[in-house]
Amino acid sequence: HWMHLADSRAPYRTSKKYASEVLDLMEKHWDMSPASVLISITGGAQDFVLPPRLNKAFRHGLAKAAQATNAWVFTGGTDSGVMQLVGQAIAEYNVSCACIGVVTWGVVLGRDHLSGLRGETAELAQATNNSAAGANLEPNHTHLLLIDSGKEGATAWGGEIAFRFQLEKEYCLRRKVPRVLLVVQGGPGTLASILAAIEGESPVVLVRDSGGVATLLDHFLNTYKDAGSVFYQKGEIMAAFEKSYGPKRDVLTVIAELDSKAHKVSSFGLTENSTAELDLHLLNAVINDETQVPPEKRLRLAVEWNRKDVVERVLRGLRSTTDEEKASAEGALRGALQCAVELRAAAMAQHDGGRVQIIKLLVAQNPSIVSKLDFLALYRSESRIFLDSPKLWQALVSDQALRADGSPTPIEVYRSVLLPFLDPLVPGMAERLSLVTRLSFADLLIWAVCVGDLPMAECFWHQCQRRGDPVRK
Repeated sequence: HWMHLADSRAPYRTSKKYASEVLDLMEKHWDMSPASVLISITGGAQDFVLPPRLNKAFRHGLAKAAQATNAWVFTGGTDSGVMQLVGQAIAEYNVSCACIGVVTWGVVLGRDHLSGLRGETAELAQATNNSAAGANLEPNHTHLLLIDSGKEGATAWGGEIAFRFQLEKEYCLRRKVPRVLLVVQGGPGTLASILAAIEGESPVVLVRDSGGVATLLDHFLNTYKDAGSVFYQKGEIMAAFEKSYGPKRDVLTVIAELDSKAHKVSSFGLTENSTAELDLHLLNAVINDETQVPPEKRLRLAVEWNRKDVVERVLRGLRSTTDEEKASAEGALRGALQCAVELRAAAMAQHDGGRVQIIKLLVAQNPSIVSKLDFLALYRSESRIFLDSPKLWQALVSDQALRADGSPTPIEVYRSVLLPFLDPLVPGMAERLSLVTRLSFADLLIWAVCVGDLPMAECFWHQCQRRGDPVRK
């Protein structure tokens, strides 16, 4: 999917309104699934080389992060530098997330083959080798936005930055999802992207051993900014920036902003970590960002990313001193457990034992929270086991499944539809469960058995034993 767009509709549209209209097209016309995290990647566009081990670590970590969150991944979209690396990662690991390239039209090689097309399919083969005047489009991106600033060739680079930032910002506001900027190497245009992210309150992750701007900024934040440092006094870091990345005033603006919001910036070294750790660093950068992610949302994100260690850390940080904090913590726990059970059901075929461990962890935190789950959502899942039952499906979508206020009544639907089927298999079950007035571990056990999820059924079976649920007897 691709669109050729003007970089602005001023004075007829504000940048916010224009970005909103483009998002409408993307979500409705392209039917793009919503994301839980937006990962924006910026950095080197030319002459970008990572050693083989770093290259593999980056591809694996990024693919794992994008897949776990069903992220929207934004890049510069060309078949060069870090954008090429991102595209390769998406293809190599068969990641199903949206990978969106926002490219300046005037630098796209072979753009004349796209000009004037209206809804047609176009095959754009690699024209010539990338150069300072232009680059080929990266073929593994799922969506491309070609932003026309009116310029062409070498002077056109960077013409998409303002539009891309506004688009990312508008999407995060619309869907209430967090954004993280990942910086790999980078040149002059990268400074503008970093500054926009910091001013927009997004966390920034620097891959410190990738070279370029990422390495220099990491050195400054961790070594050179001490006024007593010999490096600071000699002006070595500033000289290095000026030599490669532009006027002193522009560099100072970025560095001053970074220094004032150092808590928003973290760095990651590919050479010092296993190939699986970039995803964890990105997750921590998002979860630790209180501006974008309220406490009640952090737990759900950790569950979606399937990181038991992060779930444990977030649980330790949940405060429940005041009544308001207790209500917030309970809501966070309920939402996280609902998400964990549904995701476990979706990933059952992948033998994902990690989610069962997370479910056990959440249940142990507050077993009574089970009674507040939306049990009907489990039966409305994509499992054909239930959708093939006309009676059950009819009950699930009818008013019989709702109270007057619109909230679900899983016990009533469960009893009237499922138990008559189960009672012949386990005589007396319906009678023994007739006194149950709210959702219990017995209900979850029966659901897990119906979908054939033995590990999760064992988890709920042990809970039934502890609490004396009638199904266990």
